[in-house]
Amino acid sequence: MKICIPNKLNDIGGPSIFARKLAKGLIEKGIEITYDINDEFDIALILVSYSIKELRKLKKRNKKIVLRLDGVMTKACSWKYWFDNLKPRIIFKKYADYVIYQSEYSKYLVNNYFGENDTPYKLIYNGVDLNKFSNVGERIKKFNKNDLNLFTVSSFRREQQLKPMIEAYKILKRRINNIKFYIAGPISDDINYLKEKKVAGLSFLGKVDNKSIPKYSRAADIFVFSTLNPPCPNAVIEALGCGLPIAGYETGAMEELVGENAGVLASNSYDNLDKFINGDPKLLADAIENIYKNLGYYKKQARLRAEEKFSIDFMVDKYIDAFKETLGLD
Repeated sequence: MKICIPNKLNDIGGPSIFARKLAKGLIEKGIEITYDINDEFDIALILVSYSIKELRKLKKRNKKIVLRLDGVMTKACSWKYWFDNLKPRIIFKKYADYVIYQSEYSKYLVNNYFGENDTPYKLIYNGVDLNKFSNVGERIKKFNKNDLNLFTVSSFRREQQLKPMIEAYKILKRRINNIKFYIAGPISDDINYLKEKKVAGLSFLGKVDNKSIPKYSRAADIFVFSTLNPPCPNAVIEALGCGLPIAGYETGAMEELVGENAGVLASNSYDNLDKFINGDPKLLADAIENIYKNLGYYKKQARLRAEEKFSIDFMVDKYIDAFKETLGLD
């Protein structure tokens, strides 16, 4: 079996990181990989950014096309969401022989915006290197082990990604002694005002190199995540790998990822498909406090959850199964 991954991999970002991880895992399991669309191969694994013009050429060559879909652009993301979704919709409806969704919620979004079809599919969660994202290894020394250290990392572009966590932290400072909150990642100019008001124990770390993230995660106690309706956030999976329990909201794919024991998710009544609405910070604070009351248990369960669901090896095996189904192989 030979798989073509034709999307450009010389840029940075989630899709390229995913493609590199998958290619490495497939090669290790004896699957041949090419990045040249003009080669001979059995299946082309396509991301939604791929050229429709090139897809037409693949169809003429009778090549099987597997489409990897995460979420879709919702109305809340942009007023021009219909236009942004046009290309993925065309690929999904017209060109895909098989579809891979990152989560049940991802499938729900696609069906809600694109409509259902009878294309075969498989649900495959993102995988992480559990040797790299591990609860064993070097830790950042600036995190005082006598504190309750909250941690989060993202590229913060919207208020709902950041404000509820900061407000929840302010609430918790009145309940818990020696609590600290460390926020890693760039913050867009639109919400930079959230950094301006100083709060004791709240630290903005700026952009942190991805290789250093496990060191921060291992030194922390709880990973906090306030984005509503995420399709399959890698930051959450990586935190679980480092043995960090998750405090967030029970929206999007969060319940699928965290399960019953690897964290506590606050209720939220908004679906946020039409308009972004911030989560309730008090409910998030309650979720964090509930984890804190039984922290050792939740840390253990977080790592177990990652080992059971989110290893690279598990993900690669699922992709191989999908490729075999696409080709009609046993």
